[in-house]
Amino acid sequence: MERTGNSRRTFLTGAAAVGGAAALGNGGTAPAATAAGGEPKTASKGTPAGGARQTVAVLGGGVAGLTAAHELAERGFQVTVCERRALGGKARSMDVPDSARGGRKPLPGEHGFRFIPGFYLNLPDTLRRIPFAGNPNGCHDNLVASSEVLFARTGREDIRLPMATLGTPQGPLTPDDLIRVITGLLTTALKLPAHEIAYFANRILVFFTSCDQRRLDDWERTPWWTYLRAVG
Repeated sequence: MERTGNSRRTFLTGAAAVGGAAALGNGGTAPAATAAGGEPKTASKGTPAGGARQTVAVLGGGVAGLTAAHELAERGFQVTVCERRALGGKARSMDVPDSARGGRKPLPGEHGFRFIPGFYLNLPDTLRRIPFAGNPNGCHDNLVASSEVLFARTGREDIRLPMATLGTPQGPLTPDDLIRVITGLLTTALKLPAHEIAYFANRILVFFTSCDQRRLDDWERTPWWTYLRAVG
């Protein structure tokens, strides 16, 4: 397991590499970036009265782990990220084998998805604070609204989902939007009867429209199959 002990200046560059889809290769410590004057910017929240900085371990160097590490490092904590393979997780790029000719770098290949759902509340804010040349709002200005999602599948029919109002300035996600997306996905991907698709979509809607207290008091202790009433 790889351990990278870094300050805020390190994670600013590491997070910028993820947000900008830069190739991170196969693991390693993200390079350091200094603030004005060459010193890392640190807050005092992670420094106790004795002066020693508190240390935090983050398990996993994907988007969630790097975002958490970035936020903690900004608050003055000494953060160590433990990542088994490569920083960036499903958001990283990697070299495509045998794609380079004439001494050029290999072409980048994408490991996973490149989308940010509206319920990712912290990541858009993080992207705004990652500098990107020419963008007043940093990497966040590279995001574009999507009207459709395509899941391309080799040897099988592609899955297309309409996303007209999801994560766009047109408006917030509504219950009708959620039902439409779930129904479209299940109808395209699975050969399920219409009444079963409608039932499953309704159970998902119940969960997402439950208040925080009900999720903690009821659904947190309810097994998935029991919640779906799939267990006789």
